[in-house]
Amino acid sequence: MLSADEHFNYHLNAERNNNLVNDEILLLNSLLPSRKKWKKLNKKSRYSSNGQRINSIDNVVNSLLVTIKFYKINFPNEPFLNSLNSFINNLRMAINSSDYTIKSPVVLPRLKSKINNFKIFADQYHLV
Repeated sequence: MLSADEHFNYHLNAERNNNLVNDEILLLNSLLPSRKKWKKLNKKSRYSSNGQRINSIDNVVNSLLVTIKFYKINFPNEPFLNSLNSFINNLRMAINSSDYTIKSPVVLPRLKSKINNFKIFADQYHLV
């Protein structure tokens, strides 16, 4: 228990949080490994080529890619891997079907206000 206050112990009451779980979350949970199974990145992978630490989103994506590659090689019959492969195959079949079309984007022309842009530029560099 974190506290005597029930508000801070939200994680203990799974029934109250069931309304937050929807079909998309259940699908994602079936396609990805549990966080406990994720592989950690080595030091070289956590830093970019210029020596800076990569951001947290890249860290998560790279960890997931390393984890999926590890399980494909060592444990190819993991349930999440089978679900992921079937999802990818279904997606490929749907895209390759003759019914699948991509609509062209709707582009609305809009003029830029040159006066406003110059004013912002001038204010930034104290030109006015």
